Amino acid sequence: MSGFLDYYAVPGVVSELEEVKRIGDRLAEAGSYKEAVDVYPLLVKGGVDAFENGVDDSDGILGDFVMECVEDFNMTQPSICSLIISNQRHMSS
Repeated sequence: MSGFLDYYAVPGVVSELEEVKRIGDRLAEAGSYKEAVDVYPLLVKGGVDAFENGVDDSDGILGDFVMECVEDFNMTQPSICSLIISNQRHMSS
């Protein structure tokens, strides 16, 4: 995202980002945690870039979306750690 996003553009942008987030959510639900974890930071970076370039997020829609991505990323991390530990145990056996 580049350039200023006015108040009326934010819901459309967030809607498009939510479509990408659903891909990450489906990957996590399917157990593809590594791939899911790759999606969430990209979305957070996009949101941060929008704030740095200027955005009228008066309603907090974009900020809420970015926080949701951070929370989902944090929830996926333990699953990745468990998967790594399980794989290491399997390889040690």
